[in-house]
Amino acid sequence: MREKIEEFLKNLFSSWQVAKIYETQHPSFATSIDKTYKSLQEILATKGDLVIGILNEEIASGEDIFFELSKKTISSIEYLKNLEIERITFHNAVSKEELIGFISFLITPIEE
Repeated sequence: MREKIEEFLKNLFSSWQVAKIYETQHPSFATSIDKTYKSLQEILATKGDLVIGILNEEIASGEDIFFELSKKTISSIEYLKNLEIERITFHNAVSKEELIGFISFLITPIEE
């Protein structure tokens, strides 16, 4: 399951980056979010819910800490921490539209 979660996280961060570059209406984002949503659904079909946590500078899920991925996504981790997001839970009923909404929230500039 660790590998599937890591694949989903890579896809999620990739979709987030694509959305920052092209916006969520672009065909590149549609392709990316399809891949992300599919990888999430594979996990949720088995696991039910997926909880992702941020511990210091690391991304974790359950007992698994994704050290290498955390190093590659440190700026995104810092951004989530600035939003005071310490945990993200994906419930098995999450829709693709809700996932897109979450990414849209992440790319919305923060008002200082």
